[in-house]
Amino acid sequence: MLHDEGVSMQAKPFSIGVRIEHPQSVIDTAQFGSAAGSSLLGAAEYRLVHHAANGRGVYSFCMCPGGTVVAATSEEGQVVTNGMSQYSRAERNANSGIVVELRPGQDYPDEPLAGVAFQRHWEKQAFVAGGGDYRAPAQRVGDFLAGRASVSLGEVVPSYRPGVTPTDLSTCLPDFVVEALREALPHFDRKLKGYTMEDAVMTGVETRTSSPLRIPRGEAGQSVNTPGLYPAGEGAGYAGGFSPRRWMVSVWPKLWRVISRACRPPLCNIGCCKPALPHPGIRRCGWGVSVRPERLPPVHRNVVAHPHAPSAPPRQCFQAGG
Repeated sequence: MLHDEGVSMQAKPFSIGVRIEHPQSVIDTAQFGSAAGSSLLGAAEYRLVHHAANGRGVYSFCMCPGGTVVAATSEEGQVVTNGMSQYSRAERNANSGIVVELRPGQDYPDEPLAGVAFQRHWEKQAFVAGGGDYRAPAQRVGDFLAGRASVSLGEVVPSYRPGVTPTDLSTCLPDFVVEALREALPHFDRKLKGYTMEDAVMTGVETRTSSPLRIPRGEAGQSVNTPGLYPAGEGAGYAGGFSPRRWMVSVWPKLWRVISRACRPPLCNIGCCKPALPHPGIRRCGWGVSVRPERLPPVHRNVVAHPHAPSAPPRQCFQAGG
């Protein structure tokens, strides 16, 4: 919708890959040695990175100790995976995304929505590989490294629901991603003993590591070509680290000034007005806050609801002017 309205957007890099599951005990032992299992240490985590010979970065993403692989699709006929841990971190498996970086202009056209189309293509392939019933395609690590399809699973029980289908993950990932993953896994095993255990399970596909596009914004935090639009958060391409918090600190006061200029103290005929918000331009009477949408930039006028009760005509309890 925003793209159709001409809001400036640009493609940005993101990553795709799989979720990998190991018994949490294997990760604990690799990280803590003889102290594994101590209640003082809890479930072990890890962060891994490898620079593949094909020039791709391969890294662990959103590692979930004692967690679960979860379904994250948002469209019909597609399969997407993600991961989560409950507060207890007490589930039997550790899981993490193992993903490979993508580059606009090289892996897909350098156009705003091309990355979204790229995601959809591989998510549809994963849906087909999983059997077409929202089970996810899965493969044992031993089979993946040997280049053969899995026909069954081993001692690691995948946590994904509604279930998985043993198959060949190379059918639902780009060739360069498969190549980079096959190179990276043995390197990760040198850092975490047991990482390439035969029965570890890889479940596909992980495609939503970050937004494949960004809505550029200027110094004031507004869209570069749509005044009054403040891009923020994951969907707009601003996520991770302190980006959202920086936006709240630097941009919200400016946005609040825009909104407050559209507000006036109500002069109520029935004398019920009382201060309600810590701002001299806003007061509340029995019907609500008085807002003057005509003072807002056009983009805001459709999103500011009039506060009066439905039974009251607009501004019925307010005097004109002011």
